[in-house]
Amino acid sequence: ATPDVAVLKLEPEHHGFAFVCRELYESIGKSVAVSTVFRRSAGRPRMAAGTLVDAAVQWLGQVQKDASLASVVAFVEQRPAVPPAEGVVVGTGTSSSSHCGAGSTAGPAVKR
Repeated sequence: ATPDVAVLKLEPEHHGFAFVCRELYESIGKSVAVSTVFRRSAGRPRMAAGTLVDAAVQWLGQVQKDASLASVVAFVEQRPAVPPAEGVVVGTGTSSSSHCGAGSTAGPAVKR
């Protein structure tokens, strides 16, 4: 299988991103379901990734051994640009989590 590849630029209004395998994405309702889970799990990537996989397992009923259900979720903390004091390193905080499977498809960057 050939993966879908998308290059996205995170803008200040984006709060994170999700990589979701095609089988999971299609089984749970595509972008509407992914963005709903993303919003409800704001700041909790492990919960978001697990919820996506759990939703697919529930929808499919029984998961075959060759099923590929995977999700990787990352939330990005945006901080306003403030000139740092001399010698202070300022960065952007991130948190991410992933749940089992192989072969992922880049999902849409999610805006709040």
